[in-house]
Amino acid sequence: MQSYLPLAVVSEICRHTPDHIKLSSLSYTRKPGKVKSEPEKKQLTLKGQLTAYTYSLDSGLGNYIITLSESPVFGDIDIQNKKVSDQSVSADKAVMTFTAILEVI
Repeated sequence: MQSYLPLAVVSEICRHTPDHIKLSSLSYTRKPGKVKSEPEKKQLTLKGQLTAYTYSLDSGLGNYIITLSESPVFGDIDIQNKKVSDQSVSADKAVMTFTAILEVI
């Protein structure tokens, strides 16, 4: 089963990422536990851009994170480096860049 884990991770990301979110980077890391009996920690780092109406950027990112957290593949999710771009896409739409750290179960 563990040999299929990377495929499951990519499949879940593809299935749950909506059209208004463009991912620019995916990085998978495995870290050994601090003690021998502790299991290794697996993390996926996502970097991306969300395009939406200015007033719905935060809720759009929140909905995406909630959707990912409902997957059996992911555990805790931490959002880092969330920033709204100074340049708008149009008069009422803006771009938010973000980094998300997902625990892989």
